Amino acid sequence: MRNYLKTLYILTLRELRSYFDNITSYVVLLLFLLLWEFLFFRDIFLYSEASLRILFDVLPWLLLILVPAVTMGTIAQMRSEGTIEYSLTQPITPLQFLLSKFLASFKFVAIAILLTLPVAVSLSFFGKFDLGILFSQYLGSLFLASATVSIGIFVSSLFKSQMAALITSAFIIFVLTIVGSDLVTLSLPLVLTLLAERISLMSHFSSVIRGVLDIRDIIYFLSLTVIFLSLSLFFLLKTKYAKVHVVLRRTISLVTTIIGIGVVLNVLANQLPYRLDLSQGKLYSLSPATKKIVKEIPDVVNITVYASSKLPTKFQPVLRDTKDILRDYQLVGGGKIHFEIKNPDEDATAEEEAGALGINAVQFNVIDKEEFKVQKGYLGLNVTYQGKNEMIPFIQSTADLEYQLTGFIKGMTSSGKKKIVFLQGHGEGDPQQMYPQFEQELQKQYDVSTLTFDDSHQTLPDKIDTLIIAGPTEKIPDDQAQQIVAYLKNGGSALILV
Repeated sequence: MRNYLKTLYILTLRELRSYFDNITSYVVLLLFLLLWEFLFFRDIFLYSEASLRILFDVLPWLLLILVPAVTMGTIAQMRSEGTIEYSLTQPITPLQFLLSKFLASFKFVAIAILLTLPVAVSLSFFGKFDLGILFSQYLGSLFLASATVSIGIFVSSLFKSQMAALITSAFIIFVLTIVGSDLVTLSLPLVLTLLAERISLMSHFSSVIRGVLDIRDIIYFLSLTVIFLSLSLFFLLKTKYAKVHVVLRRTISLVTTIIGIGVVLNVLANQLPYRLDLSQGKLYSLSPATKKIVKEIPDVVNITVYASSKLPTKFQPVLRDTKDILRDYQLVGGGKIHFEIKNPDEDATAEEEAGALGINAVQFNVIDKEEFKVQKGYLGLNVTYQGKNEMIPFIQSTADLEYQLTGFIKGMTSSGKKKIVFLQGHGEGDPQQMYPQFEQELQKQYDVSTLTFDDSHQTLPDKIDTLIIAGPTEKIPDDQAQQIVAYLKNGGSALILV
């Protein structure tokens, strides 16, 4: 094994050196970086955050050009020169030959991607990076590079013409990139729509670069890489053994087994999702406060998601993340959280339930065959506890979904709401007029009221959990100020906005 790996290392090093001994490789690398960074800096100043998300959003489209250009000659050139048979008769195995080609091409593309690190360093002077998300963005890019390079190697093993290999590999990568988009899925039946979303390079890549390592995405990229490399190995062996040979029959069985295992692993991964949140603020994990509230639920909370099967592509990740978040709630709740998903488009009873709750179909403008088309769909949520209901008519984003769900659960399961009082009478603004959204959010979980010192109220009530004094413009009389000080000294809480 040691000699095997040593030989593989030497072969990979030789292949990688061949790239950097060719002036064309430097030209391709330079053009790739110039175009990539031009597209990034063209839009970066429109956003008020230090993030490389824009940089990585366009990467799949640039790899569509770079990877075929890098891999087109790996095997096709040897076929056209008639040296492939000679190379396969050397004292190296076909697998070593193939892996050296793959690893060298992958390293070249990886170097091109990592050359953008100076951009990250320079932007770090203008704002604080989330290093966890930055790491996942580069890791996701390497996963994408691995999968696309394996496709390029496979296509190169089929042709003698490098140009044919370039065009074909670019086409395959393009199809796998757009297959999950609205442009494709709108005209597909439900089963094919779900399949297209799961085999799309873009959907899995977008999931990783947001800062989450999901087992579904990792298995997808690794299985795609292994499948295309195994197919490449088969065609190499077919070249070495011109006639039907026992090695070819074994290879066919091996390739079939690998493809089957890859499919099964991807199916199982979708049933058992595990993920690692790499973001510094754990943006995609339940907070400690949420976990505490969920663990203290006295009875079962039922959550129902009303979701259409054919949502526009941009809302498919929202539905996926919603399911993941609800699974996290269910796991922490230990049987106290139950959720289900209903499709109002296919279930008349579910449609009636959604309508009665105020969850209605939303219209989307989508493009179908170069025409604008109006499409309706559901993506709402209802929380039920002991006859109480709270709902979200349409989930636009999961960014604040945890906050809303935890607020609903706490508000419905708490035995008594804490009391918050807005002090009035000194020029403070009416909370309903000055802070309507703030006041509405407080009403969801607390008993909110106002207090004005007058003949009927000359003292602070005994049971106040928090006193809010919002921007007084007049002096608070000494006797009232003394009451406020005494309230604070006795352990009371106050929010003073000045």
